[in-house]
Amino acid sequence: MSAPRAIASAPLAGRARAAVLPVLARRARRLLDHEGAWSAAAQALASGMSFVVSILAARLLGVAEFGQFVLILAGVFIVGTLQYQVVSGPMMTVAGLRRRSDAYYGAVTRWLILVSLLSGLAIAAYVLALTGWQTGRARLDLALAGFTVGIGIVLHDGLKRILFAHHRPRAAFAFEALRYGLFALAAGLGWLLFGVSAAGLLFCVGLAPIVVALPMLAPRLRAVPRHRLKRIVLGRHWRIGRWMALMVLVSLAHEHVVTIAAGMMLGDWAAAGLRAGQILFGPILMLLMSLENFVPRQAAERLRAGGRPALAAYLRRVFLLGGLPVAGFCLTVAIFEDPLLHLLLGPAFTAFDEVVTVMAVAPTLILARELGMIYLRTVGETRGVFMAFAASSVISIVLLVPLIRGWGVVGAAAAFALGHALSTTLVIARAWRGARGTAAVAGEPVP
Repeated sequence: MSAPRAIASAPLAGRARAAVLPVLARRARRLLDHEGAWSAAAQALASGMSFVVSILAARLLGVAEFGQFVLILAGVFIVGTLQYQVVSGPMMTVAGLRRRSDAYYGAVTRWLILVSLLSGLAIAAYVLALTGWQTGRARLDLALAGFTVGIGIVLHDGLKRILFAHHRPRAAFAFEALRYGLFALAAGLGWLLFGVSAAGLLFCVGLAPIVVALPMLAPRLRAVPRHRLKRIVLGRHWRIGRWMALMVLVSLAHEHVVTIAAGMMLGDWAAAGLRAGQILFGPILMLLMSLENFVPRQAAERLRAGGRPALAAYLRRVFLLGGLPVAGFCLTVAIFEDPLLHLLLGPAFTAFDEVVTVMAVAPTLILARELGMIYLRTVGETRGVFMAFAASSVISIVLLVPLIRGWGVVGAAAAFALGHALSTTLVIARAWRGARGTAAVAGEPVP
């Protein structure tokens, strides 16, 4: 290019860049204003921190104490999920129908506080029973830590959902980030002053969300609802969430009940081994969770545009596109399980390489099951999902004890994988039968 042409083109390039920058800035602002982006960021932060904390706890505590840490958090997960299905989840549905008053959120907050206290008491009783079963001596320090973490996690999660219901996603993300920042500070100070223990780490996990939640409680409790409103809120939330809470209970056998049973029958080290396997597959499980951000919406669009055949074709395409990388990741982890366990968790955890091998089949099964559940949920056949989980959970629980007695922690991992295989088979079979039945009635080809 000649010098005059180059000189002439320079202002044009500058104007082009000047025109592009405002477009990029507008798109960035739209992204930052989108609730979904902040929701995904909050989920990524929570999942990422759970992954990091699990690795640090495993390296600092050792196998036995890490097992105690895992067993207590398994119980916390159960009560936290039940709280979401009965209090926070129905609130998100009710708040989405129309704008709700401060008195409504005041009533929800009061129920949330009560449920949080009950959750703390339930976890404390669970810890006392667990340690008494294992050693014949109740551990009051672990029970106090369990009480704290039960209250903190349940209360914090409910208040974060209230912020999302108020269309304040930035505040919800900051609420989550502040919790983890305070936890890191408390855990660091505790390590320097008192050393590391399962009870101390759990206490920090529970104390941080309580401290972050306290300033938010005052404005919520300022609005005093009538007793009648509190009863109405409880009744409506219960009607919305009772079946989902029941589904949560029957589906927990696939993971957390297996972990708890292995810990009680074999010792804390068994729970640590099962959690070690889950940690290695954590990144791919986070990817599967992210599908919920867009696949259900696009599935509904396909159903509306082309009926069940279009819906089934879309979900098959998602499985093919997602199944290959998921299976490849799991195969890679299974091949390099020993160096990965040594690198991430420490040399003591390489003894659980067979556990990782057995659990490697789970993520691909989970992907297939989730897509089958999306199909049934999109066409309004959620009863099939509940029946599939109920049947698979009964079979898993019946086989759980013989598998653990016969093959130890590897048997527990097999029960974990078997539960996922059964639930996936039943969900896919129910979706297939529904698709065939509808196609026969409508004269459509079976997808």
